[in-house]
Amino acid sequence: MPHLRLGAIAFVAAGLAAAQTFEVATVKRVTDAPSNSTMRLNACAGGPGTSDPGLYTCRGLTLETLIEIAYHALPSGVSGPGWIQVERYDIFAKPPAGAAAEQVPIMLQHLLEERFHLEIRHDVKPGAVYELRAPDGPARLKPSPPPGQPDDPVAARAAGKAAAERRQSWGPGVAAALLFDPRISMANLAQYLSKMLDHPVLDKTGLTGTYDIQLMFARDMGLSAASDGPHPPTVFEALDEIGLKLERAKGAADRMVIVIAEKEPREN
Repeated sequence: MPHLRLGAIAFVAAGLAAAQTFEVATVKRVTDAPSNSTMRLNACAGGPGTSDPGLYTCRGLTLETLIEIAYHALPSGVSGPGWIQVERYDIFAKPPAGAAAEQVPIMLQHLLEERFHLEIRHDVKPGAVYELRAPDGPARLKPSPPPGQPDDPVAARAAGKAAAERRQSWGPGVAAALLFDPRISMANLAQYLSKMLDHPVLDKTGLTGTYDIQLMFARDMGLSAASDGPHPPTVFEALDEIGLKLERAKGAADRMVIVIAEKEPREN
């Protein structure tokens, strides 16, 4: 390994730190929309690996949801003062040039810690979990479009039409869970599934990067593949169709406890 002077080491360390933070970011508390507003999406958009790599936005999200996104926390895995589920915030941030999609959650962590003075401790407890696995690796998964390539609206409409037709074949009274995301990581997929199921889902796929996932299944966990006649796909069957497995296991669920958080973010 070549010898590095202390100045060079400090320069490298500073470069790595800069790559883990947004260049510029604005965080504002939303005061003109009720907490049940349907005008704001419960998601973040843009950033590295998308068609808008220079701007990462989160619109009208609670601090609880922002923590879930930043730390890959499981739903109901964050505890703190009641306002973290009520107060909503807008975030507009510029990632540094050359940043990767995998770095965005770390950038968001640093931003929340800086602007909300956020301090968190972890409370790990054993319990029942599901493990998300990829027995065949990424072979059967569809890779995401190349970074910067716009999503195909024609393909999206076709997928939506096919999903609607399939849903109609299920008959009345069956609640459907849908996920159509052209750029989702396995960690975020596990987080999504945790919201649908009765136990947390842990990502054990070992896969990095993002994939084009189209998933549709019945939310009724009582549906059985062994039942007579046609039936809506269970979550286990739907995942199997795209090369993933969901296995019941004993594990440790990480609960995040907020020690300190300020309702009003620091000035930008």
